[in-house]
Amino acid sequence: FILATTELHKVPETILSRCQRFDFHRLNVVDIVERLKMIAKGESVKIEDEVLDAIARLSEGCLRDAESLFGQILAIGGDKKITMEEASLVIPRTNISLVLDYLEALSRHQAAEAITVVSKAASDGTRIGPLEDEILEALRYSLLASLGSAPLSSYDKEATLRLVKIAETSGVSQLQQLIQRLLEYRVVFRNDRIPQLPLELLAAEGNISASAAPVSVAPIPTPVVVPKKDSEPEALSPAPQAPSEKPRANASAATVPLDTIKSKWSECCNALMEVSGTLPVILQGVQLLEMDGATLRIGTKIGFIADKLNEPKNRGIIADILSKLVGENVAIMAEVVHQEQDELIADLIGEFGGTVS
Repeated sequence: FILATTELHKVPETILSRCQRFDFHRLNVVDIVERLKMIAKGESVKIEDEVLDAIARLSEGCLRDAESLFGQILAIGGDKKITMEEASLVIPRTNISLVLDYLEALSRHQAAEAITVVSKAASDGTRIGPLEDEILEALRYSLLASLGSAPLSSYDKEATLRLVKIAETSGVSQLQQLIQRLLEYRVVFRNDRIPQLPLELLAAEGNISASAAPVSVAPIPTPVVVPKKDSEPEALSPAPQAPSEKPRANASAATVPLDTIKSKWSECCNALMEVSGTLPVILQGVQLLEMDGATLRIGTKIGFIADKLNEPKNRGIIADILSKLVGENVAIMAEVVHQEQDELIADLIGEFGGTVS
């Protein structure tokens, strides 16, 4: 008997102890390409390397899927020579050229150039979802390359060299941040009418981060000993105080009316655009719940947005700007607001394009 399973943990130990175990793993791109070349040689068919690389990439390590897709492509090759143009009738063309242009612009902090690449892709009919997938895949490769552990790649030699160069220019920290931000933006704007918005925001945020001026802190003078007359004990003159943050508001402080906060909210978001590429965007979809003492409670339906807003740095930035606008110290606290059942059902119906009859 031969038993095959992808859930080995469900097989009883009494059966496992009586079996020989063979683990099967995904094949790498190189092995799949070599197998396809052998089949092509046996069929006396010439096929471009770009086609073989595309098949290997799409098969995701499964040789059976690769051979099945290869068979479909062989069926259209009447002249015994198959090019990428012919193969594109079966497999989608890769967006690697767009991906590389976009990532190279990001690595140079050239937001306008990166946005132009995305805009042209959208106007040419490129599907943004798959383009984002390829950008994430390329970012992952560059990140691993910058860590010295790049996996076997389905990219050609030129693309691989450009990705390595992007890794060298960007560095681990920027690549990690780009991946995290793109994943977050895709969740927040997954139903947006402007599908390229996550990629545009990613470019804008990178540009703002690069142009932010470093904050210099003045050195703190050391205390000076001043001698006194006669036998008076020596005393230290008061040391100058180091620059410190504005005191934060607390629950017992005077309350700013919520209507005042709401009237200044749009102005606050506009001011935030000069210091952050993320905060003004995610604040557009929140609810201003109430003033709890001097603390503004902000509601959101998405957990990671609440976590993001509650980071000390982000709370401080928002609170400082808002406090200046209303003339009172205001603190910030974000929380997850659960949807009522009727509202949740309405959202689900809208997701699937339905209506309530």
